[in-house]
Amino acid sequence: MPEFDDAHETIPQVARILFKGYRRQLDHSKASQDKKIPFNPQDEREVKAAPPLVEFVAKSLLRYEEGSLLYW
Repeated sequence: MPEFDDAHETIPQVARILFKGYRRQLDHSKASQDKKIPFNPQDEREVKAAPPLVEFVAKSLLRYEEGSLLYW
């Protein structure tokens, strides 16, 4: 999985990583057998790494929103 670059904003980097991971996952799953993308170990590692990152981001955003709602 790519490392974060402290010189750039975090959220766009996370979005790019998640898009890249899920795009590959969708390409693998929706293609008919004769159109499957050739197996690439790096792609598979990124696809498998995406769900835990998505879960972490979602939980973090929920905690942030719950905290923000307390001040309304």
